[in-house]
Formats: sequence, structure tokens, C-alpha cells
Amino acid sequence: TLFRSKDDECQLLLLRRKPHAVSGSADKQFTSSHCVGRPHKGAVSTLQWTYAGSHLISGGLDHALVLWSNLLTEAPVTQTVVHALHSSAVLSICPLRGSDAVASGGADKKVLIWSLDKQRLLTKMKMEDRVNSVLQNPVDPNLLLVSVMSRSNQLQLFDLRLQPRHCQLSFSATPPLSLSQYIVPRWAPFGSMVSGGSLDGRVNLWDIRYANIDEPSDTLSVHKARVLCAEWHPASTCEQGVLLSMSSDKQLGLHSFKLRSSQA
Repeated sequence: TLFRSKDDECQLLLLRRKPHAVSGSADKQFTSSHCVGRPHKGAVSTLQWTYAGSHLISGGLDHALVLWSNLLTEAPVTQTVVHALHSSAVLSICPLRGSDAVASGGADKKVLIWSLDKQRLLTKMKMEDRVNSVLQNPVDPNLLLVSVMSRSNQLQLFDLRLQPRHCQLSFSATPPLSLSQYIVPRWAPFGSMVSGGSLDGRVNLWDIRYANIDEPSDTLSVHKARVLCAEWHPASTCEQGVLLSMSSDKQLGLHSFKLRSSQA
């Protein structure tokens, strides 16, 4: 796990869980080490491990993506600037499963897909508003979900097999309010549903198997303030779903539900 650090000589702190650690205080379960180096000219705004787990990619307020290497070895940690093609802060990073590419979204309303091996830009998409999340479908790697901070069509689904890149399906939140940088969607493990927070305390659920729907497939009204995210339990299925929601009302919500047979 990595965190931003305010230390003068580093921007990331690496926490390692000790082998055979037992429950107790954090200092007995983890060891910490600072990753020396400040490749970003400013704060780190987003972090994401690569799928192999050997590298980490960070995005910053300086518009750049940086690849961190040797984090899990005894060799010195190295940082390489991937690119700085965004014209504003990088808000989301998504290493694409099954390829050498990484997708990123930013406050400049752009989604960029970059090849790490070929060191060149593969795709550039201009969105209607700031992009706060880019997520690859956990089942079908060709589907890319983009979340924008607009008043409508906040969630847009793209098929990476198609050229040019046009939105194949879009969803709106209820009520039609702009999403913030801190309200992000989450894919269900089975790949056909998306959960998301809201500004009015609702947990919204969308089913990508239904088109031309201007509102969520279902909503859960459980919080009294904005819902930042709703995480799916890894064992969730299209018949039985389990969600954990986090809200600025200082409460966590645990939701278990079954889909009706007509929806399954």
C-alpha cells in the first residue's frame, strides 16, 4: 500500500505487512520505508499498481504520469516519467489488463491511452467535462468505463475494439447533479453492473445490459450526506450482491441484495 508523503525527500511511503503478523498495533504488523525521490513537481493526485504488481504508476498535479520501479526489491527505487500530455491534473490511472497500455483521465477533460512498451500515444478522447475515473471492466477487457463530472451522462462506456472511439452507452445519476472528484464508480466483479455514490446520500446501481435508460437501474437510500463510493464484495454475483458504502456522514453502509429473476 502506498500513500502520499509530505517529507521533503520523498512523495511515497511503502507499507509492507510483516510475515505471520498477528492482530495488534500497526507498528507490529507493518514495516514502512520512504521511496526516495520527488519526480512530480507538486502533489501526487492518484496511484495505481500495475496488474503484475511489480510497478506503480502515479499521476500528479503537474500533469505527468510516473512509473515507479524496484519497489519490491532491494535495488534502489527508480522513477521514469511516462508522459506529461495532460494539460491539467491527472485524476485517474488505469493500467489495461492484457496489454502494455495505461489509460489516464484528467481535469483537462481528456482520456489518454499510452503504450509503455512502444512509448507512444495510442488513443486520445475528449470528454464533455473533467474526468474523475477510468475503469476497465473486470470480465471484458475491451470495455472501458469513464466517469465525468457533468450534470448528465456522467458514466460513459467505450469499446476499445472500435475505431473511432465513440461512447457506446451512457448513464445518468439521480438527481441530475454534477459528480465531484471524490465520488467515483465501481465495477461489480461479475462485470455487468456499476455502483456509484451521489451528493444526496443515495447509492446508485446501473446495469449495462439495459440501454436508453436515463436513470439508475436501482437506488439505495441509506445515507444522510454524499456517498463517496460503494465497493463490491469480491464474491458478489449477478444473483447476490454485497456492497460497502462510504459517506461523508461518517458512516459505513453494508448492503446485501438479490436481483429479481427478471433482472438476472
